[in-house]
Formats: sequence, C-alpha cells, structure tokens
Amino acid sequence: FRELSVVIIGIFITLFITDRMNNFSKQREIRESVYFIRMELANNLSQLKDVQEMYLKDMEILRLLRGNMEDVRVIPMDFLEAHANTLG
Repeated sequence: FRELSVVIIGIFITLFITDRMNNFSKQREIRESVYFIRMELANNLSQLKDVQEMYLKDMEILRLLRGNMEDVRVIPMDFLEAHANTLG
C-alpha cells in the first residue's frame, strides 16, 4: 500500500507541475499576443494621424479654392507652391 501511495503522489505532483507549466506557457503566449496587438494599434494610430493630416490639408485647400472661385490670383503663391503635390 505504501508503494502505491508514493506512485499516486508522484503522479499528482507530475500532473500539478505539468499543469503549472502549461499555464505559464499560455500566459506567456497571451502577453506576446497583447504586445503585438499594441504594436499594431500604435502603428495604425500613427497611420490614421497621417491620413487625418492629409485630409485636413485637403479641406484647407478646398475651402480656399471655393472662397476664391472667381479670381484664383488672390490665392497666395507660396500656398499654391506648398500644396502643389495635392493640387496636381
């Protein structure tokens, strides 16, 4: 009976250790996934800010052009040069 008890205790200890190792491994995977998700979100936010900046510049150009439809000569030349790529 004593030998059987030692074997059973050994099996429980092995199962306990295996379970703890699996939990640790899963937690590490979750931490890594969260890290990569955060990096992706930070990158997306940066790109979104770039797109928003371009949109706001386009809107500024559009407002200026709409306001000066009759005579585009009143639009400052430095403004037109600065936005030449946007205007085409």
